[in-house]
Amino acid sequence: MSSPSSSAPRFSTDPSAPRAPLHGRPGLLVVVDGPSGVGKSEVCRLLADMLVQRGAAVVATGQPSHSPMGRLARSATHELHGLALTFLMAADRHHHQDEVILPALEAGRVVVCDRYVPTALVLDQMDGADPAFITTLYRHMFAPDLAVLLTGDPATCRERAARRGTYSRFHEGGVAAASTEAGLYEQAAGLLTSLGYPVISLDIGDRTAEQVTVTVLALVGELLALSRGG
Repeated sequence: MSSPSSSAPRFSTDPSAPRAPLHGRPGLLVVVDGPSGVGKSEVCRLLADMLVQRGAAVVATGQPSHSPMGRLARSATHELHGLALTFLMAADRHHHQDEVILPALEAGRVVVCDRYVPTALVLDQMDGADPAFITTLYRHMFAPDLAVLLTGDPATCRERAARRGTYSRFHEGGVAAASTEAGLYEQAAGLLTSLGYPVISLDIGDRTAEQVTVTVLALVGELLALSRGG
């Protein structure tokens, strides 16, 4: 099993150019990130279902993963702080890439991942890590074919997260903390674009999860058509 390139892959902004996978594998990697309560998980679930209905072979996954490391990272945010949690999450993401994402891409599947490196750039910064250090930790992670960053009103997102139930200290802090999180996602979008990530920011506004997913589905459909030379 080969290792990812140490440099961030570049991508063409010319829609007529031949479309090769950014990660050098035949599948497609689509990641969805954004603040707590913005609706990422629901959009990922609906997107995977809609792609399957259209005949695509899909692997729906997420980070933290379901590995022992991922389960620990998900459950221990009140006990682990700073670099301890940053390193644990980085280890889980790299393991998840090797054990789940890479085999699916090599099999030509569409991988829909709920949270990816953009979330690391936000939550690790909220925990005190420097963005340059964070990007160094993830220099061997694949750049996705599409990185969707969902945005929304911070107060609404925080209210939805509270209704859903919180399990992480990153869900706490009220509207002020939610506004900080939203601002960091905006900064992450700019940084990742400069590193070669094909980032699309979508403001959910008052749209339903189904309406947001239809927009994302159209973007993924374009990528699938280009990858097949259609």
